[in-house]
Amino acid sequence: MAAKVNLKEPMLKRANSPQPEGFGLFSQGAMFPDADKMKDKIRATLFAPEYDPEAIYKTTGRCQAIARDATFKSITMMVIIANALWIGIDTDLNSAELEIESPAIFQIVDNAFCFFFTFEITVRYFAFQNRKDAFKDFSFCFDLCLVATMIWEVWVTTLVVILLMSADKGGGNLSILRLFRLFRLVRIARVGRLMSSCRELVVLVKGIGMGLRSVLSTLFLMMVVIYIFAIIFTQLFRGSPEAEGCYDGVLQSMNCLMLNVVFPEQQELMA
Repeated sequence: MAAKVNLKEPMLKRANSPQPEGFGLFSQGAMFPDADKMKDKIRATLFAPEYDPEAIYKTTGRCQAIARDATFKSITMMVIIANALWIGIDTDLNSAELEIESPAIFQIVDNAFCFFFTFEITVRYFAFQNRKDAFKDFSFCFDLCLVATMIWEVWVTTLVVILLMSADKGGGNLSILRLFRLFRLVRIARVGRLMSSCRELVVLVKGIGMGLRSVLSTLFLMMVVIYIFAIIFTQLFRGSPEAEGCYDGVLQSMNCLMLNVVFPEQQELMA
């Protein structure tokens, strides 16, 4: 009598065999990514533990005590807010091209801000246990660059102008220093420290950054489609009187398609 064959055994082995792993979000061979895993990944990205430079500060000393002090941090934040507002006032009311040419009140306030931020960055530098770790901290390096530009604008350029004027070398060389007035534009970047102190704003910025990849992918796809149709329309309609001025070249065709298809209501502004 023939042995009885179990036809279900191969099917059971196949069902119990490990599934091929997918790639990216489609792990474990799933057609669609697991929603819970995606949420966990987004939470881990948005609410990742923040870097705390105080963990590598000294445990003794005046500088580390000042840098850790909550009152000092609050005063620093208020000065940053005042400095951001003062930049707007200075832009409207101070038309001088050099610091030494500014009215006295503007020079006094600028020097006060420069003294405070120089003191603040110096205290933070000497608070580190290892001085080299200070330059590994992005926020410290960022603030150091801002303070350096402020020192250049308020103190260095003023000293150079005084030396040039005392040497009676004329005002020709001062025109070069006036170019460095653009350093004032860099100071507004200090407002970024206000955002870092508000966790809700940080989460919003991180969310925008995560969504930016999808937006850029959509824009890239749109540009590819416009490029393809620009080539088609250029080959079909180039030379015809009806298409003159719109489909004479690929770039011109892309511009025409962008204005008429993507931005039909903004043609007058973008043309």
